[in-house]
Amino acid sequence: MRSPSNRLPYVDNLRWSMILLVLGVHAAIPYSHIGPWYVYDPRPPSPIETHLFLAFEATAQAFFMGFLFFLAGVFAPAACDRRGIGGFVRERLVRLGVPTLGFMLVVQPLIICYLMRIWPRGFWHGFLTIYLPSKYFPSGSGPMWFALALLIFSLIYALARRLGVAIRPPLPASAAGLAALGLLIAVLAFLVRWVQPIGTSVLNMQLCYFVQYVVLFWIGIAAARQGALDRIPEWRPWMGWALALGVPASWLALSAIAGIGRGDWSYLGNGTWQSAVHAVWESLVCVIVCVALLALYRKHVNDAAPFSRFLSANAFGVYVFHTPILVALTVLMNGEDWSAGTKFVITFVATTLLSFAFVHFVARRAPGLRRVM
Repeated sequence: MRSPSNRLPYVDNLRWSMILLVLGVHAAIPYSHIGPWYVYDPRPPSPIETHLFLAFEATAQAFFMGFLFFLAGVFAPAACDRRGIGGFVRERLVRLGVPTLGFMLVVQPLIICYLMRIWPRGFWHGFLTIYLPSKYFPSGSGPMWFALALLIFSLIYALARRLGVAIRPPLPASAAGLAALGLLIAVLAFLVRWVQPIGTSVLNMQLCYFVQYVVLFWIGIAAARQGALDRIPEWRPWMGWALALGVPASWLALSAIAGIGRGDWSYLGNGTWQSAVHAVWESLVCVIVCVALLALYRKHVNDAAPFSRFLSANAFGVYVFHTPILVALTVLMNGEDWSAGTKFVITFVATTLLSFAFVHFVARRAPGLRRVM
């Protein structure tokens, strides 16, 4: 079946929803002290806050970035059909490569100099003598690692099209097939984490998660070609209850089994049995949540209302520019004696509002930025 040539409103709505979840996770890290980030709040979270933050971040990480790669894969075939292979490559280089390079050359150095304040001799000295000649520049993509990885995936897809390689991985057509897909991702992720545990990266790419990203991107392409989105099960109210109760319950079970609730970090990798259990949990949550969200949004969030179009049009720009806004807000609130949870909520809401305002009123109206936003 030919891939869809028109935008699907519910898929666009899923895209901006996942980007909002990205902002939520990034807003949590400075206050949870869990995960790599630019700055951290000096006040450590309470034990209860730590457990809540960890549950939120781990559950989101189980599916949100992989889902973004899947959604990107869904529209890749139609974009390549419409523009041709050469046009597709040029468009990807402009829409993904240029913002990534701009972030690495402009946004990242500005954050390091003026918000992290670790270049005491000023911007140009730090930029020319510390940043550019060192490993910090090729690793300086920040959250734009996603755009860089997606660019690489897209170029490989274009090359496959040029060589006439058919991309038709078998798509799961039943609950057993979905479970098998989750277990396949889990096994491969476990093997990768034997040498690249969670928390490590290569040039800012956390390879511990890339099995999921690669698999879901190619499944998105195949799903578009084979019309698989039309075969997603109908949303039923019980699915919402199952997600709302089942995912937290599964996390609590994982925490108890693998010792996460007791501060045991063995689940991060290195071939431990805890890592294997975590990989299975993560991959099954990914598959189940992604399918459920596709069903939910297709039935209930399948509109192109003005507000939805506004969010969709500005979502990628928000992804590009939210980091300095979030870091600045974190620095501003460092002196406030509020709980970590309170600061997280304020930071997330303020970052979301300011980022959308900046992208809509400034970035997308600037001649040099309009084309890539």
